[in-house]
Amino acid sequence: MSDAARLGLVVPPARADVTVRPTVTLAVAGSLRPHAAALDALWSLLQQHPAGRRLRAYRVGGEAKWRTLGTGNEAPFSTRFGLADAPPGGWQLDMAERPGTLAPPLGVQVQWRDHPPVLGLPRASLLRLAFDPGTAPAELTAVAEAALRELPFWWGTAGPAFDFSDGSPHVAARRIAAEAKRHWGVDIPHPTAEQWSALDGLTTVHWLTLVGTRFADRFPGGLDALATAAAAQAPAGLFVRRGLHGLAIAAGPAPLTGDINRGDDLTALAAVARLLAPLRLAAPTAAHTALWPDAFLAAWMRRFDDPDAWLACRLDD
Repeated sequence: MSDAARLGLVVPPARADVTVRPTVTLAVAGSLRPHAAALDALWSLLQQHPAGRRLRAYRVGGEAKWRTLGTGNEAPFSTRFGLADAPPGGWQLDMAERPGTLAPPLGVQVQWRDHPPVLGLPRASLLRLAFDPGTAPAELTAVAEAALRELPFWWGTAGPAFDFSDGSPHVAARRIAAEAKRHWGVDIPHPTAEQWSALDGLTTVHWLTLVGTRFADRFPGGLDALATAAAAQAPAGLFVRRGLHGLAIAAGPAPLTGDINRGDDLTALAAVARLLAPLRLAAPTAAHTALWPDAFLAAWMRRFDDPDAWLACRLDD
């Protein structure tokens, strides 16, 4: 008998709030500070975007208290929020529609993470925008188009992603693992790991997969060859759009969770995975596997290459 039982205590079961939310992730090579002017322009565009207009509060660094965002003609983004004089170790900014809310619906949330090199080791900075379920795909494409126009990104993804907002991380990991076996088109985010792994390649492909101009140099023939190869996959449902800083590949006209029980068509997602094989991570890193075993996460990353192995693997293997 446990100590809690002997004392007559009722211990509630561990819980976790996990939802699937439309999400845009953009990775930038190195620190955000050299791109201050681009971020100023990107923020100006986001403020005109429906999601940007819904944001109400922000906090910088480790601040506990949220501040009112306001809607006036304030100073440029990089000056107003402290990026221009950020400390050498990095800078972070959070924005929210419903600040302090942990239970869904969470509203629009935006995370800006500046990751300069550490001990000479390069890292990727990250920008992540999360929306409530039911958000129109046009809101995701508008953010992607703004990035193509303004931000020299390394890569990006957009589409449904698992979101853990409160509770036990280990319970959340098990719930996500179970749902991911059914919903092949939902991303498993790894924000801590991706600051280290993003420069080496894509963890996965998504409804929208963005490839930056410099990152595309790793594709045989570069960006032009990738654009040509992607356009040739139109019969599989792929759409391609080029911009100043790279290109975006869409796996079909609208995002799907890839629900295999419902019979979602995975043809386009599988075609993107094959096309971008030279740009994808070959295996998970140590930082990726803090909550999931190597074999499980590796099978998830290769689920479109080897569907049988993904269906057969178990979290406890």
